[in-house]
Amino acid sequence: MKKLIMLSVALACLTAAPAFAAGSTKCAGSQLPAYIAGNVDVPAGQVCNLYGQEVAGNVTVEGTLNSYGTRFDGNVTVTGGVIVLSNGNGPAAGLMGNLTITGSAGNSQIGCPNISNYIGGNITYTGNSGNLYVCQANVGGGVNVNNNVRINNDYSGPYSADLENITAGKAISCTGNTLVQGGGLVAPQVTGDCAPFKQ
Repeated sequence: MKKLIMLSVALACLTAAPAFAAGSTKCAGSQLPAYIAGNVDVPAGQVCNLYGQEVAGNVTVEGTLNSYGTRFDGNVTVTGGVIVLSNGNGPAAGLMGNLTITGSAGNSQIGCPNISNYIGGNITYTGNSGNLYVCQANVGGGVNVNNNVRINNDYSGPYSADLENITAGKAISCTGNTLVQGGGLVAPQVTGDCAPFKQ
């Protein structure tokens, strides 16, 4: 009888386990709740607008993500898509993990905030043909801008990266890019294409 009860309890636990696992939420438009417990995915061809939410999981972006005052507790990975961060307000509306952008032909940006944009981990911008514009950011980790070849020459000019007013806890490294401009870069080391812009 004891074995039967223990088996029943074990089966009940196994059956209940998926109820606690947070899934992935697809975002297209502006209809997500204030708190998102799991991951968020922005599919290719879709535009996701976040206004002051908190995302507990990781975010993947193949489309376009526009964020205004949103807190990201995990990582944000942009693959072939575009991200526009206008978060401000420091860690209260920070991206607490890493921001990684690869394979993008569009124009991503970390815009001018009310107080400050905060990235807790690293910024990695690698293998893109568009543009990354940073107006201001406080970065807990490092900044790596590598092997970006600008072919999308539009209103934003010929630069593969325009990096302004970044304070990083680790090195800012820029190598193998077509054109980089910037200013006000503060870090233990600023190397490569970005070296002339160290404050």
